[in-house]
Amino acid sequence: MPLHSADLGTDTMNEELDASNATRVSRELAEIDAALERLYRTPDKFGVCEDTGRDIPMERLEIIPWARTCEEAEMRKAPAARKKTASKQGKKRR
Repeated sequence: MPLHSADLGTDTMNEELDASNATRVSRELAEIDAALERLYRTPDKFGVCEDTGRDIPMERLEIIPWARTCEEAEMRKAPAARKKTASKQGKKRR
């Protein structure tokens, strides 16, 4: 048990960071499992963008092997994701 309040804060921050990392890893593992399932089920569609129907560049698949979309499709989604994140942050501040 920490004796100093700063130590308690550090311990809390480390616990939250560990929980966040565990969530991210779980999400990535689920995406990898889904990618493997797609690869086995429909190998001819693996590496094809689900949004545009274009091939996902090999460079992207080397970085994100479970990618479902090409970078162009992701960029189109990004403004909506930023709006959603900004909206959530605004609610937290109130």
